[in-house]
This record gives sequence, C-alpha cells and structure tokens, in this order.
Amino acid sequence: MGRLRTVLCLSSFILSLLITLSSFTAADDAAVMSKLLGALSLAPSGWTATTECCKWKNVSGHVNGRVNIINLASQSLSGILPSDLGSLSRLTALFLQENSFSGPLPSLANLSSLQLLIFDNNKFSSIPAGFFEGLTSLHTLSLSQNLNLAPWTFPIELTQATRLVTLDASNANVIGSLPDIFGSFPSLRDLRLSYNKLTGPLPKSLGRLVVQIIWLDNQLNGLSGTIDLLSSMTDLRQVWLHKNQFTGPIPDLSACTILIDLQLGDNQFIGIVPPSLMSISSLKNISLDNNELQGPYPVFPSSVTTITLGDTNSFCKSTPGPCDSQVTTLLEVATGGHFGIGHPTTGSATTKVDVYAFGVVLEQLITGRKALHTSLPDTTDNSCDLVAWFNKVPITKERIRQAIDETIRPDDEEVMESIYKVAELAVHCTASNRNQRPDMTYAVRTLGPLVEQWIPTTCESSMVAELAVHCTASNRNETPEMTNTVRTLGRLVLGRRPPLLCYWVFFFPWWFSCLPCTCSSLSFQIYLATTSSSISSLSSFFLFEVHTSYQEAPPICTCVGTNHGCVHERKTQMRATTLA
Repeated sequence: MGRLRTVLCLSSFILSLLITLSSFTAADDAAVMSKLLGALSLAPSGWTATTECCKWKNVSGHVNGRVNIINLASQSLSGILPSDLGSLSRLTALFLQENSFSGPLPSLANLSSLQLLIFDNNKFSSIPAGFFEGLTSLHTLSLSQNLNLAPWTFPIELTQATRLVTLDASNANVIGSLPDIFGSFPSLRDLRLSYNKLTGPLPKSLGRLVVQIIWLDNQLNGLSGTIDLLSSMTDLRQVWLHKNQFTGPIPDLSACTILIDLQLGDNQFIGIVPPSLMSISSLKNISLDNNELQGPYPVFPSSVTTITLGDTNSFCKSTPGPCDSQVTTLLEVATGGHFGIGHPTTGSATTKVDVYAFGVVLEQLITGRKALHTSLPDTTDNSCDLVAWFNKVPITKERIRQAIDETIRPDDEEVMESIYKVAELAVHCTASNRNQRPDMTYAVRTLGPLVEQWIPTTCESSMVAELAVHCTASNRNETPEMTNTVRTLGRLVLGRRPPLLCYWVFFFPWWFSCLPCTCSSLSFQIYLATTSSSISSLSSFFLFEVHTSYQEAPPICTCVGTNHGCVHERKTQMRATTLA
C-alpha cells in the first residue's frame, strides 16, 4: 500500500512539472510574439497585446499555447525582426513575403519543426552565420528578391535539410561557386538561383537530381563549363541557363521527354543544334540566340510556339536545309572539343573566334602537329587536344622546347626566346573564355618586332610559292595533307633567326598571284574567319580578310602568276569568302 502511494505521488509530481514547463514555454512564445508586434511599423489587423497570441489573425498554435504558423505576407509591413524569433521552437511555417522588413535576418538555427520559410521581396541586409543549421524538416526555402542582402555563398549546412523540395534564392546576391552537395537533396524539384553572381561549373551532383525546374540564368560573372549533365536529368520541364558563359556543344536531351521550356541564349555554345532536340514532342519554348552555333538551320515542329535564334549564330544557310558535306565534316570535328567556326559563305564569325583560330594555327606551326594529336609530351587528360595541352598552367620554356617540331628544334637561345613569345601569344589567343582573348591588334604588336628582323631568302620564297600553288590546286585530290603543309611552314618560319610566322601564305591563287613575297613597308591585318581542326589528312581551311597597303618597295622574289601583274604603288582591299 505504501509503495502504491509513493508511485502515485511521483506521478503527480512529474505531471505538475510537465504542466509547469508547458506553461513556461508558452509564455516564452507569447513574449517573443509581443516583441514581434512591437517591432512592426503598424499592428496587423487583430493583433493586440491583450489577446492571446495564438488567437491573433494569421497566427495559429497548439492547444498548449505554442506558436505553429505566422503569416504576415503582403501586408505592407516594415521593421526589424526580433533576434529571438528563433526561440519559437514549435514553429512550422513563417510567411513574411511581399513586405519591407529590413536589418539582419534573425537566426532560425535548429528549428527542427520548421517546414516552410518564405522571405521573398523584402529588404533584409544580411544572413547570420549558422542560419541554415539544423533545419532538418525544411521543405520550402524562398528568399528571392532581397536585393539589399550582403554577399553570401551557398550554405553547406543546408545539407541537413534532406527533405528540401523548393529552393529559391533568385536576385539575393549569392556569390561564388555552387558546392557539389546536391546529392543531399534527393527530393529537390525546384531550384531557382537567377540573377546572382555565381561562377564556375555546374556541380556533378546536380545531374543526379529529379529536379523539374532549374533557373540559373543571368549570373553577373557567369557560370561556365559544359551542360552535359542535363542529359541524365530526365524529369526536367523548365531550364533557364541564358546569360552565362557556358561552352561546348548542346548535349543530347532526347531522354528529357517532358521538357517544355529551354533557354540557352547568350552563352558560348558551339557545334550543331542536335537533331534530338528538335524531336522532343513536349517542347514549347526554346532560346538559342547569341551563341556560336553552326550547321544546318534548326527546324522545330509547329508545337514549339516560341523560337529565338538571334543573328549571332553561324548556321550554314539562312533557311532550313542540309549543309555542304565539307562543312558538315568540319563541324563534326569542331564539335569534338574545339571552337565554333564561322559561316564560310557569309563570313559571319565573331572576331573572338577568329583570334582563337589564329592561336590554333600558331600552335600547329610551333609543334608541327595536328590540332587533334596523340603524341603530346607529359599529357594525361585530353592528351589528343593540342589547345588543351598549350593552355596547361604553367606553360614553361622547357615544355615548349619538348613540343617543338623535331625537324626545326633550334639550339640558339635567341631563336628559342622568339618561339616562346609566339607560344605565349598562342595561349592567349586560345583562352577558353572568349572575353580573355586579345584582339588582332595585340597579336600584330607582339609579332611585329619579329617581322621587322626577318627577311626571307630567295630559296625560301620559292618554297612558299611552290607550296601555295599546291595548296590551291583546282583538283582537291591534288592538294597536300595539312600535316605536310604545317611541317614545311614550321621548318621555314621557325628555323630562322629570329623566326617569323608566315603570314604571307594565303591559300587563294588570285590573291597570291600578285603578292610581293616581302616588302619593308608592307602592313597588313589578318582576320581568320574560320579554321577547322585537322580531319585525318584533310587540309585546314582558312578565310582571310586582308587589307594591304603598298608603297614604293620592289619585291624581293618573283611573283607567281602574271594574270593580274604586280603593282606595288597602290592600295587594295581583297576579301576571300568561299572555300577552295
């Protein structure tokens, strides 16, 4: 009997303690809500200090007085939120969007019951450290259009929110790269980070999501790299990647069978528009403008209601239809990892592509190798890519010495110094980011001193003339392989002291027939409108726009061909716009 009395007394004590603790925490919630009311510019309708806070309009709570939901959306409120708002430990939803709240966000760390957090369109100034810590039940996080936020990076601690479905931080001053942590969000369906300052490539873990909506457009500094991972994201419905620095070809998206909206404009995509993209029956809207795309003019089915192609792409025709077979072959190789070549008929290439092509030619002349080659020294990844090898950091004199064509490898350090200058220029010209490539004026200034010091011999000029005649044979089967052409030029222009890149070899007979082999007052500007990477043994094709100014200066060698004669005191402008 005594023992039963002891148990009953202990039970009563515990019950009383629980009731006391419950009353204490409810009182705490009431105190926090009172502070919130005092911080607001005006009291929301139904909020009074004399009424229990759980009975305020747009506030709900448990029967024990704990606050569950606060909804102050779209009430034209302002003020600074109290710092202890995060002590509402039973809070599951907080709606503050469409107001003018300012100051720092209060820390909501470790609110393990919080599921909905929506702060869009306010004037918050900062996000405290650890803000996203311990939000293990978070389902929706939205704080877009907070333009006054101090710069902040994508939070690593958000990985604890493994139930996250919607994340929207558009126009919220997010900076830096996206961490490779998206594998922590297996339920993520909606990712919106538009109008921020994100940089770097897309994280690989993003490709393993079942996400349906991706907004990563309009990054101030631009996301970069390829978008190949989209191929595996079969649940995609809307993809906005426009106004970035993405490169490479558009991947095969045939597995994205429910894709509706694809925005890829204002990037640096190259190659052809894949036929699989034009076969997605669900597609309604597509933007491809302001890229460096080539190949056939894309034709989408009538079900695609909005198509934006712009005028900076270089499709082989302005109307639907297949390209010439040669152009198609060149594009296939270019898509394999090089650059967008300009349209060979209209010459509508950007100067940044021109400079890239010029850099590739420099690299080929130095090494005597094809643009795609399998025997580059000290290579592992991309071992067959001449441009990738040259753009490794650092590009040292020793590495250049190892790569020089063995038939012209010099022993003279002065010659080696000149070759190294040319190699440095080639690296600048082939920068993966087109905005980092120099213009041709810079190239001329760099190579000008070498030009002034070098005068070809009659024998060398004859070699060039003979090579040009072979390269411009009317029968394509009689033209030499590009490898032999490059090696010939390499031995000629890089084996001299000082070496000079052979600008004056133009693969057009009607131009070459009246070109002086050298002229002390000759000035010219070369724009390579297109060049292909090597195609087995097929020659590279070049398009030049050459501006020449001749004054009184006799030619040193005999001109090849006499149909047009050689007039040296004149000004001419010639433009080659077709492939041989």
